[in-house]
Amino acid sequence: MTLKCPICEREMKKIDSQHIKKHGLTVDEYKALYPDGPYGASPETKEKMSGENHRLHGKKRSPEECAAISAGTKKMWETYEPSEKQKETWAKTCFRNKDGTSVNLGRKHTRSEEYKQKLSDAILLSYRENPRPNTHFWFLRNEMCKWADYDEECNHHKFEFTCKTCHTSNTSSLRNMHAHKYGQTLCKVCYPNERTTSKAENEIRDFVISLGHIVQPNVKGLIGPAGEIDIYIPSLKIGIEFHGLYWHSFPQLVDTKRHRRKFEEAKKAGIRLIQIFSDEWAYKQDIVKSRIAQILRNQLSKIYARKCEVKVLRHSEVEQFLNENHLQGGGARTNKNYGLFYEGELVSLMTFTTPRKAMNHKAVEGVKTLELLRFANKRDVNVVGAASKLLAACVKNEKPDTIQSWADLRWVNPEKNLYTVLGFTLKSDSVIGYFYTDYNLRYHRYGFRKPSDCPKDVREGEYWAEKGFYQVYDAGQYLYELDCRGM
Repeated sequence: MTLKCPICEREMKKIDSQHIKKHGLTVDEYKALYPDGPYGASPETKEKMSGENHRLHGKKRSPEECAAISAGTKKMWETYEPSEKQKETWAKTCFRNKDGTSVNLGRKHTRSEEYKQKLSDAILLSYRENPRPNTHFWFLRNEMCKWADYDEECNHHKFEFTCKTCHTSNTSSLRNMHAHKYGQTLCKVCYPNERTTSKAENEIRDFVISLGHIVQPNVKGLIGPAGEIDIYIPSLKIGIEFHGLYWHSFPQLVDTKRHRRKFEEAKKAGIRLIQIFSDEWAYKQDIVKSRIAQILRNQLSKIYARKCEVKVLRHSEVEQFLNENHLQGGGARTNKNYGLFYEGELVSLMTFTTPRKAMNHKAVEGVKTLELLRFANKRDVNVVGAASKLLAACVKNEKPDTIQSWADLRWVNPEKNLYTVLGFTLKSDSVIGYFYTDYNLRYHRYGFRKPSDCPKDVREGEYWAEKGFYQVYDAGQYLYELDCRGM
């Protein structure tokens, strides 16, 4: 019986690291991509190499035979005499210390700088003329261009590039770029070698300190085996985790339950854990700062809902407000939108829609259900009583029997939150969801279904990974429900 490689479909007696290396994969990457794929020797090969059949360790020698072999080896080394040519070579390449020990001087390289430059130019020329997969410029065009600008005319040994995130120029070597797989970790500003925290994580920590809070970085032991907390505010028992999309997505992070496990362990320890993805901080930093300031109970501009006017709005009127004030933006289609206006300005918004089938909603005959999709206040403004006033207006006008809403566990407080204050009850706990990422942005998974021409034995994640999009998992969601009958 032989084993069949899932990549090249070649039948072999043994699939080991040497064969997997030919496909450009490590053992960990192979096992992550093909968890059910064969690895190691076939049963027949294992049986042949085990027990008495093993050519080296199978048949045990007797003590007398072992002693004879040992005596013969010892005698051979005692009587060994190097040849004159060996002595001459050792005299040229070795010298002896004062204690008589020999030190190998090695051979001197005779390559001139002119020869090195000529070799470098020849390698560059071959890369440009033949840009086949697994070569330097192929990786530049397909991997490095996602996060950096570069000049292909640079010297082969010193390659200069500019990071698109921090806009700083860095220099690296080809060997170093291969080691980092042309990823953003090459940027010495975003991922400095002298510290384990990234530039964005330090920015979040500095922002929390600017709000007047004492923080502890990289705290271990609070959430047990789930790991450490990047930023911890002991006075409020609040922790903040920063998730870079590169390190927290497949294949760098194979553990799909890591973010959920951190949430659960923090909940057990009585800690509210906020988990921020790098694209949220990079592209919606003002919204993230506003939410952090509100969670940390910092004083914001205060407006009372009793002084505001409720208006029903069309979807086209709320799109911009959600894009500027809600992390998920206004992309979702809604048909029932209620806004709160203060002196003619929209300061708070709550949107509703019919429950989405994509969220596994099961309609009940005779029960009218709405889904609360978005709720947002204007950035850096605390509209006191806005949620209850907007919800009451919806219940009065739409007359639903129940209202459901999903809470993102990366942000919500599991003990006391907006839903529990408004009278919602916890109905269910969703399975962990996932997005797709190109290491720069996250994209909703519903746009990444398997196409009809994709082979059945290729999984969705494998198909999109070949096209440069990788799965990144969240911490899950809670489903809350409000019974409106009798309100």
